[in-house]
Amino acid sequence: MTESDDTTIEKLIEKIEQYGKKSLELYKLKILRHAVLLFTGFTSLSGIVIVLLLFFFMLSVSVAIFLGEQLGKLSYGFFIVSAFYLILFILSYFFMYKCIKRPLANMIIRKILNKI
Repeated sequence: MTESDDTTIEKLIEKIEQYGKKSLELYKLKILRHAVLLFTGFTSLSGIVIVLLLFFFMLSVSVAIFLGEQLGKLSYGFFIVSAFYLILFILSYFFMYKCIKRPLANMIIRKILNKI
């Protein structure tokens, strides 16, 4: 082998090393981008969920007071609303995997795979 072949091989090795470093840096930036998108999406969704929970809390209190006034005793309205939420909890517990966990997991996986 001649000296020019040695320098060509050295240049090729150097280019491969640079390519590997740049590829690694690119993957790090992509992962960082996805993490930021996931975090900001979670944060904005959390804000919306908090406002929605406050709305339902106020609506529940209003319905309980209305029902209590209609039934003649305020506590009856709160018992009825509490029973409704207990029934809703029991139903959601039994159907949680089928109706909540699986679709939510699939949605998160689709979002992550579409971003990559």
